[in-house]
Amino acid sequence: MKGESESPRMPAGGPLSKPLSVDDLGVSRGVLVDLALKLLYFEGEMDGSEIANSMRTPLPVAIDLLDMLRKERLCTVLGSDRGVVPVYRYGITEAGVARAREALSRSEYVGPAPVSLGGYREIVKRQSVAMACSVIRREDLEQALNELVVNPSVTNQLGPALNSAQPILLYGAPGNGKTYIAQNIVNLVLGSIFVPYACEIEGQLIKIYDPEYHSLVDGSVEGRNVDRDNRWALCTRPVVMVGGELTLTSLGLVFDPISKCHEASLQMKANGGIFFIDDFGRQLLLPEELLNRWIVPLEAQVDYLALHTGKQVQIPFDSLVIFSTNLDPSTLDEAFLRRIPHKVMIPNPTLYEYYMLFERVCQAKGVPFDKDGFSYLVDKYYRKANRPLRACHPRDLVDQIVTVARFNEQEPGLSKENIDQACANYFVQRPSEGFDES
Repeated sequence: MKGESESPRMPAGGPLSKPLSVDDLGVSRGVLVDLALKLLYFEGEMDGSEIANSMRTPLPVAIDLLDMLRKERLCTVLGSDRGVVPVYRYGITEAGVARAREALSRSEYVGPAPVSLGGYREIVKRQSVAMACSVIRREDLEQALNELVVNPSVTNQLGPALNSAQPILLYGAPGNGKTYIAQNIVNLVLGSIFVPYACEIEGQLIKIYDPEYHSLVDGSVEGRNVDRDNRWALCTRPVVMVGGELTLTSLGLVFDPISKCHEASLQMKANGGIFFIDDFGRQLLLPEELLNRWIVPLEAQVDYLALHTGKQVQIPFDSLVIFSTNLDPSTLDEAFLRRIPHKVMIPNPTLYEYYMLFERVCQAKGVPFDKDGFSYLVDKYYRKANRPLRACHPRDLVDQIVTVARFNEQEPGLSKENIDQACANYFVQRPSEGFDES
């Protein structure tokens, strides 16, 4: 877009190379000078290494910034610590205090120096989530879902869908494991990526690193390395999971009028990882609103976000997007569905799969499995009641049996009495009806 190619140059080795000068940082000098000055303003006095650590820059780069401040009489050298190599301490001047307050009126951000938008785009492209998805194989998927009895048709569809790293729609009746499947897919998208603490666009700052979604690979040193640019944190691939709380606001840049900084959108924080939207259709926003908002990003893999100044910026949209819904896909907009190439129905379990699930849950909960009790359950509460099997029922019913047994100070088991009590508690009855106690 116009103006974005005019940003300062990046290091010859690319945006992750160790910067050797202020120009190598690739962002506005004014932003960097203001950042160093704000640090001095809040701390009173600091030495060069403290400034470098706070800004995540090499010491020579921090010293260059301090020299700029000193030449403008915004800071002064207070002295040096004794040692083989003198360590100079810097303090802010009255002129520096005035300039720092002016800088704070524009932005209260204090922290690691930002990276350029061009550098961010390049790194997102280099570490695309497609690389992590392309190595997933059938054995990996089956192992990830081993606690759930999954119909082979699901594995046959889901595996290629993951390999493609294209958007996936998981749909079907509630209670059959859509959320469980999506949550365990997370364990298959392995590897680490570099995430910038912040990004600068025409003097505006966007905070990207978020400890809620970005887990540092080495938390003790926050991923710092002497051989690279430490404005980038080394993190495991992010997983952003949202449900009914999702709003259109969270899908845009959120400007804080107090700190005067932008918070990255959720999909921006998910770049390089997974964006999982659970219970799609139950958000505060209408499904059509989300569909319209994401039609272009899902197809073009770029998003257009607005700064509070009104400027539109092009941001990479690089995440494995998974929708989980109880909605009938035929009710969704055809243009949106076309942009989700993989639609995987999670069916009701067959009787055999239900049997396997029930037996597995009993073993995990310490309840002796009894074939006669199981047959009684299926015949009375499913066949006669014309009730569909659901994958969540074994867990929920066995939990009921365990709870009732604990209350009555008895050993849990699949007796008719225990099954009747569990089903009376769990299944909804019409007010005029009751379960047959005979």
